[in-house]
Amino acid sequence: MLRINTILIPTDFSPQAQVAMDGGCMMAARFGAEVHLLNVIPEPARLVSSVLADFFPEGFPQEMAEVADKQLAALPASACGAGTVTRVVLTGDPAHVIVDYARTHGIDLIVMGTHGHTGVVHALLGSVAEKVVRLARCAVLTIRSP
Repeated sequence: MLRINTILIPTDFSPQAQVAMDGGCMMAARFGAEVHLLNVIPEPARLVSSVLADFFPEGFPQEMAEVADKQLAALPASACGAGTVTRVVLTGDPAHVIVDYARTHGIDLIVMGTHGHTGVVHALLGSVAEKVVRLARCAVLTIRSP
């Protein structure tokens, strides 16, 4: 029988991520699982071309991390039941950081939102959720908002 003790809920603070957070917290409350909320800040070079990256102020990644910390702190933990809620901000390639975090912390289930992009947008941007599903060693539940 699959036992769910730890749930990782990556968030980019989008409406889709909020739907996934609601679902992940509901599951955590049901299973009495510990929740890890994770925000991954893409490296500036991944956000824009290397030519434009030079225009970002030197402290830009740190400022983004501080904003993400505040946003994570503002997310209510009460919906996640009585279990522990860990909040983490990391920098890097989102899919790989999520998978590495899950592996390192013994996560049993990743619950994440998907934007549901198709066609050209999907081809250009790719899908973090799709990469996580392919690379993760644990179960992954993707939730698409209605």
